[in-house]
Amino acid sequence: NNIHQVRVHSFYNYPKKYKHTKKLYEITSNKFLRFIGRKCLAVVDLLNEISMTMQLRLKLFPHNIDLVQANAGPHFLPYKIANIKKSGLIYYFRHLDEYGWAKGDMLDRASHYIFVGRNLMDKIRSSIKLDDEKCHVIHSPFDVNERLIEEKQPSAEDESLFRKGQEKHVVSVGRICPEKGQHITLEAMAMLPSS
Repeated sequence: NNIHQVRVHSFYNYPKKYKHTKKLYEITSNKFLRFIGRKCLAVVDLLNEISMTMQLRLKLFPHNIDLVQANAGPHFLPYKIANIKKSGLIYYFRHLDEYGWAKGDMLDRASHYIFVGRNLMDKIRSSIKLDDEKCHVIHSPFDVNERLIEEKQPSAEDESLFRKGQEKHVVSVGRICPEKGQHITLEAMAMLPSS
């Protein structure tokens, strides 16, 4: 009863734009034609962004939103929602990526930056500037680098969260799809000792 779905339709997305840009470079080597082609794709992309922003304004009008959480990435939706609803914004960094998009307001707007491990935080902060006071490392026995590397053993305080008899609330944010890893969460929970 506490979960409400708001669906926003998109007619153009990053995979489509990437595919069309790649096709454009395959069919012509002429710099001028490539320039015109890229501009046309950019216009379609902009129209899609305007369409999605208008849908957001209409569908979120009756809802109060205090906080928006998103995986750190170049998609404009979390940033737009936070601005439209004047809410807090948290970016969650879960793997190494290219953060060339991370310039100006879109990244600076965030209230907090959350990292799954200290090694990941150090690596990302070596490539982009982030406010020290906004950076936080959540507890994880693993640190995401090129592969999972054990970072530290869970403390007694962490283990107390799984003691028998204590109520547990698990929240997973994101699209319900394999790449978001909800199935991994369920498998991991099933492996926890019952005691």
